[in-house]
Amino acid sequence: MQEKELISKAKKIRKNPDLVIPRCEHEGKCPLDRVRRQVARAQSVADDEKKLGKLAKSGNQLARAYAATLLIAISEKAPYLAVLRTPYGEIAYAIRGSVKREKLAGVQNYDKPKWRLLSVLDLATKKGLHIYSTKKGLVCKGREAAPPESFVKEMMSVLRYDLRRDGNVYACEHITKKEVTDKTSNQDPFILIFWSSADKEIAVCEKCATKKSSIVTNINQHMAVPKPEHEFEIDVITPLKCMKDCGECEVDRHIPVEDEVREAYIIGNVSDSKLIRKHVEDFNESLKKVEKKIFVLDEDCHGTDKDSFIDALKPTGLEKRALKIILDKVEEPVVVTKATPNKVLSMYWEEFGKEALKAILGEEETAEKLFSKGDLSKSSPSHILKEASVLTKERDIISALPEYAYLPPIAKFADGIARIYMTQGRDDALRAIERYKGGDTRIKSVAYAFLLALKQGASKKWQYTKTEIDFANFLREPALQLLKSEPGKYHENLQGLLSATGSTKKLQKS
Repeated sequence: MQEKELISKAKKIRKNPDLVIPRCEHEGKCPLDRVRRQVARAQSVADDEKKLGKLAKSGNQLARAYAATLLIAISEKAPYLAVLRTPYGEIAYAIRGSVKREKLAGVQNYDKPKWRLLSVLDLATKKGLHIYSTKKGLVCKGREAAPPESFVKEMMSVLRYDLRRDGNVYACEHITKKEVTDKTSNQDPFILIFWSSADKEIAVCEKCATKKSSIVTNINQHMAVPKPEHEFEIDVITPLKCMKDCGECEVDRHIPVEDEVREAYIIGNVSDSKLIRKHVEDFNESLKKVEKKIFVLDEDCHGTDKDSFIDALKPTGLEKRALKIILDKVEEPVVVTKATPNKVLSMYWEEFGKEALKAILGEEETAEKLFSKGDLSKSSPSHILKEASVLTKERDIISALPEYAYLPPIAKFADGIARIYMTQGRDDALRAIERYKGGDTRIKSVAYAFLLALKQGASKKWQYTKTEIDFANFLREPALQLLKSEPGKYHENLQGLLSATGSTKKLQKS
C-alpha cells in the first residue's frame, strides 16, 4: 500500500514539480531560483533513468530528492522503504540516490502540510528564508517575516478552537478584545499568544484550552523560519479581582511565564491547558511572597480584610470563630484555591489549633486533651471543633439540666434525643431517632413527633403506621417544647411529653 502511494505521488510531481518547490510571494530575486533550475533540469530528463541517477547524486539536496523520486516513477518500484521518526509521527519514504533522508521524506510526502516542510527546513536556517506550508503547497516569503494572510486563516482552523476575529485578535467566546488589549481577565485565566510576524494575538481561556497540544507547536509545524523561537510571545493572564479598596496595591498582577515552562510549551511537551494551570500555580506562589499579610481566595483578593475573606469561605459559626482566632496569628499571606473552611483550618491547625480550642472551651486542660487526640489523618479541624462544641454544651447546658436516677422507657428515649439535640445539633438528633429499632408503638409515635418538630416527617412517613402518625401529630407540640426547653423548664416539659403519651407516671429528679 505504501509503495503504491509513493509511486503514484512520484508520477504526480513528475508532471508538476511546483508541488514540491515553494512558490515565491515576495519582491526581488528569489534565493530558490537556482534550486528551481536544477529541478527543471531533472524534469526535462524525467524519462532518462541514467541521467536522473546522476542528478540524484549531485547538486542541491532538494533537487537531488526530486530526481531520486522521479526514478520511482520510471521503475514503478520502491523496493527500499524506510521510516523517518519525527515529533509528529512516523513518515514512510523510499531510499534512492545520494540524498538526505529528510529531503526524500519531505518531497515524497508533499501532500502532507507538516511533512513537506522537511525538504526546506535547512533553507530557512541557512538562507534566512520564511517558508509556509499551506493547503495548496509551500509559499516562500523570502527574508520577509510576514506570513500570507491565507496561511494565518488556515492556522486558525488548524488550532481547532472556535475563535472569533476582532481586528488582529483571535479569541474564544469567553474573552473580550479589551481583556486581550489590557492583559486582564474578568473571569478565567487565559493563554495569550502574540504572533509577532503575523501581528496577530491569539487568546484561549482555561475552559476551552486543550490538554493535547499547544497553539505555538501547531503553528510551528507548518512553517520553516530562521528563528522560530522569536516568532511568538507567550503569556498567561490570571484573573485577580479586588474585593476591597486597599489604596496602594501590594500585588504584582502579572508575572512572566518561566523560561523552562515556555521552552517545553514551544516544543509541545506542555499543552495549552497545562501551561495555564502551571502558570496559575506559579502566580499563586508569587502572591504568597507579598510582604504584607493579604487574603486571596481563588480569583478574589480581599487585601488585608480578614473578615471579608472568612465570610467568603461560608463557615459555620464555630468554624468562623476558630478562623478568626487562627488567622489573627498567621503572619504570611493566606492564598488558597477551591478552599473550604476546614482546608484553611488544616493549613494552620498544627501551629495554632490548640490556642483556638483553648479560646473556644475557655480552659486549657480539656483543650490540650482534645488537641492531642486529634489525628488530622483520621479526623479534621472542623470535626474536632464540633467535638469541642459538644463538650462546651455538655458542660454549660447539660450540667444545668436535671438529673434522673431512673426514667421510664418513653421518657428515657425523649430525654436522650433532647440532650443530643441541645449539645450536638439537629443532624445528630435525627440520626439518633433513626437508630431506634424497637417495637414500642408509643415510642415510635414520640420518635415521629420529634421528626415533625424538626420538619423531617414527610421523608420518613413511610416507616410509620397510620396510628403512630396520628398519635405523633398530637405529640408534636410537647416534643417541640422539650427540644426548645430552657434548663428551668426542662423537667416540666419532659413530664408534659410523657403525660401526653397517656402515662400517669411522675418523674423524679435525683
